[in-house]
Amino acid sequence: MLVSQEVPVKWNSKNKKKYEDLGYQYTRMGDEFMIKVEDLSKGSAAQVVVQCDYCGREYTKSYDWYNKSRSVIQKDCCSRAECTTA
Repeated sequence: MLVSQEVPVKWNSKNKKKYEDLGYQYTRMGDEFMIKVEDLSKGSAAQVVVQCDYCGREYTKSYDWYNKSRSVIQKDCCSRAECTTA
């Protein structure tokens, strides 16, 4: 289960237009700002907090990896031995 609601992102020339169009207020290149997780692109490398559906432990993974793993099975696993054999 995805725990993160917002994540920090830095302004750059590739994301400026997208986030301005979504309503975020531009400050300057390189500045960090918070965005809603649902506004991240599917391939984003931003780190999100995820809760294991087997043991409840929270851990971080990149958003793109979260999307890839969720497309195969609709559960999140922290990769501990007890959870991977459940």
